[in-house]
Amino acid sequence: MGILPLAPGRHRLYWSCGDWPGIIASDAETSNSPEALQTLAAQGLPDTRRAQLSKDLYCWKIAPLLEP
Repeated sequence: MGILPLAPGRHRLYWSCGDWPGIIASDAETSNSPEALQTLAAQGLPDTRRAQLSKDLYCWKIAPLLEP
């Protein structure tokens, strides 16, 4: 898993999803606190059913986060 800051309060999280052949990314609105990013990374998972091909060089697809 990795995290890339996109803008203040916005980050892209990168996931490895088991059987998928590549990395999945999810964009998230966050505060700039490390605690918020840690909580999101620990509890959030991408909704791979809604994943779309990505032009991001670091991931294969982008998927929204699952609703809690």
